[in-house]
Amino acid sequence: MGKYTCTVRATTNSSANTEDTAIDLDMPAGQACKIYRIRIVCQTAALDNQFRAKIARKSAIGSGSTGGTELKMDPLIAPATAVATIKNGTTAYGAGTITETLDDAIQFNSRGNWEWVARDEEDMYVSDSGGIIGVNIFNSAASIAFAVTIWWTE
Repeated sequence: MGKYTCTVRATTNSSANTEDTAIDLDMPAGQACKIYRIRIVCQTAALDNQFRAKIARKSAIGSGSTGGTELKMDPLIAPATAVATIKNGTTAYGAGTITETLDDAIQFNSRGNWEWVARDEEDMYVSDSGGIIGVNIFNSAASIAFAVTIWWTE
């Protein structure tokens, strides 16, 4: 089983508290992925506003994305089968068609960072077979620089 990662550096929506996708992983038919780590970092100078994140399964991605770069954690394994799509700079990347919200209680102050690491395999977020799983973000202020990194296995 291979391990992979993808990072996006972008800016939140130009309207405060508007949902934007940061990263989506789109799996081919008959394949699924397991997310075992997610990190969200505010990259704008210290502000007292709130980030909110949502982890969701989707049946379609939103508009406004660009291709991400799936990196192998071990250079000797096969390339990822997941196709990562990411937010492109300041361009809005719609929330997509959400079929299941796995976690929507993630909130932190922009002066900090948020990181989630699965305790074991049973704690991992799992995509549908041939489905999409992703991280959507909101911020209480407009146009805040951030980075989101996601790690998964296939």
